[in-house]
Amino acid sequence: MEKEDPIYYWHIDLGEANSEGNQPSLMTQLESSHTITLTEKHQFLRKYLSAQPQGTLVLVCQDKKPKKLCKITDEPHLTNEEAGEQSLYPVLRSVEILTNVPEENAFNTEDFQQGICGFFTKQAKKQYPYMKKLLTQLKNGTPPSDTSKSDTLLLNECVSLLKEKKNIILQGAPGTGKTYMTASLAVALCNPSFTGLEDHIKVMDEYERLRQEGQIAFCTFHQSMDYEDFVEGVKPELQGDHVSYKIEAGIFKQICERAHTTEEDTSTKPHILIIDEINRGNISRIFGELITLLEADKRTGEGAHPIKVKLPYSKGDFSVPSNLYIIGTMNTTDRSTGSIDYAVRRRFAFITLKTDPEVIKTCIKDDAVRAKALALFKQINGDGTDEATSFIATHKAGDFDLEDLKVGHSYFIAETLEALQMKMRYEVIPLLREYIKDGILQGKEEDEKYFAAWEKGECFNPSVAEAATEASSDSEA
Repeated sequence: MEKEDPIYYWHIDLGEANSEGNQPSLMTQLESSHTITLTEKHQFLRKYLSAQPQGTLVLVCQDKKPKKLCKITDEPHLTNEEAGEQSLYPVLRSVEILTNVPEENAFNTEDFQQGICGFFTKQAKKQYPYMKKLLTQLKNGTPPSDTSKSDTLLLNECVSLLKEKKNIILQGAPGTGKTYMTASLAVALCNPSFTGLEDHIKVMDEYERLRQEGQIAFCTFHQSMDYEDFVEGVKPELQGDHVSYKIEAGIFKQICERAHTTEEDTSTKPHILIIDEINRGNISRIFGELITLLEADKRTGEGAHPIKVKLPYSKGDFSVPSNLYIIGTMNTTDRSTGSIDYAVRRRFAFITLKTDPEVIKTCIKDDAVRAKALALFKQINGDGTDEATSFIATHKAGDFDLEDLKVGHSYFIAETLEALQMKMRYEVIPLLREYIKDGILQGKEEDEKYFAAWEKGECFNPSVAEAATEASSDSEA
């Protein structure tokens, strides 16, 4: 049997989120300053916190839910200076937050009783499988599901919103993670017990399994798509030398039929229809009269005012079940955005995914590659502090929102400098050229200087270029 090194750990629950006193502030303090401070009000916990040696792993929970896996990085401090005068006899420990823990991860709370501490191995503790999973992910460099705090919060918000509204659209600039978010959202909704949302590969494997079983369906809207393709229509069928016509159900009708419960199957498991590039089709024409049936209260099953319609070709009754959910995606820079009229917008909730350099920081493990990627990201998009001098800000045209024009963070994620250079040359620069061609960005004389530098994986330095030009002029003189 493989021998494993024992790992010293401790578990702490920072209290219910809505509890009185200063309990709610403990998690806020941890997130902002990476410290845990316990005072005389937490005598039981103070004892354990002060006893933990440097290097101890700490699984931090709140309201019996795992939140963060940390490591203590210093010796205990018994001072009021850092904790504030309002705290008496504080124990202050600095920690490194190793990873945020997906809230969807299930575990037995009884296995994580407050104050448990000691060595754990495969034979020693019930919590081992859970803790080992987190540590394995860190060792293998697997990005956690919430690469930033906002990712997990956003996913949970999307799940809640989708359950209530039934239809949502994820919008944003290209490369902001809309496609992957749809997969994560579909998996989280279809399989609430799934615990692999921190692992990209596991998410996509589960997504594919659910798709093959018919719980998830995927389609892409385009300008030539119509009602007959999406709902049902008459299609020609060649049989020898003869052509016959039959009524064929589209993807929307098919998944609605699968989602409907039967006498044999009374389950109401969720079904997801993902519509990529939803704004590139004429939504009103594609859905036709069924657009009304998308409203939550008009659906059969749980709707307060369910509606059925008779389809024009099959003449059969049709309704949209309550356990069908629609997730659409759209790029905010697409010129066909205007096809989403008010009638459609009223039936969908819109969630904007923004560019986030924190994702780059988390996903790129190599220091040199990460630094280069962040520098390029900042020069092109800005970093939230100095956006006015960014390439996008100085080239923005018309009434486009600055956030809609930014190049998404996924374009900057690479394992090597060579891979980053390839992304700049064959993905980022062509995208920016297309924006300029379409009038989304204003073209300028110095653009080629920027592009030439970015093709090499370098940031363009205007001051250096100006100095070189002046030196060349002096030489010629």
